[in-house]
Amino acid sequence: MAYTQELLNTARPHDAAACGYGSPIEHDLGGLRIAFEADEFLGPCVTINGIEGEVTLTGEAEVREAIRALNTALNRNAALAARQMGSAA
Repeated sequence: MAYTQELLNTARPHDAAACGYGSPIEHDLGGLRIAFEADEFLGPCVTINGIEGEVTLTGEAEVREAIRALNTALNRNAALAARQMGSAA
């Protein structure tokens, strides 16, 4: 038996605010929804829904690599911002 939990949904006011939206917004209208499912055979499954559609990450390896890639994007963005601030000074 699988266990499912909604982790983030910008249709909820506090999730919308945490993501920088001024008001709640459904995922199919430009917001974001992330759900987690624990499956005894497949392991963790994460489904990300947005205006562009749906992506499902299946298994621990896929979820970890997606987290790694997203962290890389954040780090590169921070490094770029730091370089831009340094060149403006």
